[in-house]
Amino acid sequence: MRHTNRSHEAGIALVLALMALMLLTFLGLTLATTTSTELQIANNYRWSQQAFYNAEAGIEVGKKVLATVDWSTVLYAPRTTYWDGVTTPTTAADGSTTHTNRNFENWTCDQKGNGAGYGRLLWDGSTTYADVMSYSGQNINGAFTLWVRRPVKLANGGSNTGLYYEYASSDQMILVAEGVAPFSAASEAGTTLGPQNRAVRTIEVAVTSTLSTSQCGTLSGQVGGGPEGAGFGGCLSINAASVGRALGLPGAPAENTTVR
Repeated sequence: MRHTNRSHEAGIALVLALMALMLLTFLGLTLATTTSTELQIANNYRWSQQAFYNAEAGIEVGKKVLATVDWSTVLYAPRTTYWDGVTTPTTAADGSTTHTNRNFENWTCDQKGNGAGYGRLLWDGSTTYADVMSYSGQNINGAFTLWVRRPVKLANGGSNTGLYYEYASSDQMILVAEGVAPFSAASEAGTTLGPQNRAVRTIEVAVTSTLSTSQCGTLSGQVGGGPEGAGFGGCLSINAASVGRALGLPGAPAENTTVR
């Protein structure tokens, strides 16, 4: 019988076991890193969406507030000069160089608005809508801040053709809502606006006031004077007659006709 000497293979099982252990360790670390990254991505997405929802909530609150206040007292005085839409001035739209309570935030780098920034913080005479964390008893997961500013128009006649100016009337404005999440009143206090990992989403909407006096106890701003919008006549109930009038059906009563 022939005997084979395998002494040179001694310990190979240990080497293979160590290699397998290293491979499994590497796979485990990779999986842990991937899981941690996915959790961070999911968390960032969550706060980003929450900040967006907070900004949307702010827009709705702003529209409700603007339906009950005099816009001429809410807006700042219009800029009286024209500009090229690129140059950033050294002062804000109201002529001041100091900006407390977050008025005209981002004005120093705002070229489109020529230094107007977000505008003036929305104030209804009693409440300044800065860092609002709850409204009408409803808490939000984060906070929103509201600003208003005048629209920027392009001159199309005379010596200022091609230059920009601020709309002087008070029946139009830009409502700006900034939503943030997460938000802590303690950590956001002062000039430093909280943790570095917070999400910020900003929404701007152009709003127009179509009513100068109250109709049916509301300044809804909608054509028709009421929450139903154009064609319903404001004070009218939503019924077959008012729907027929809104759709322009023959025989429907005229707008502002009392129908019960």
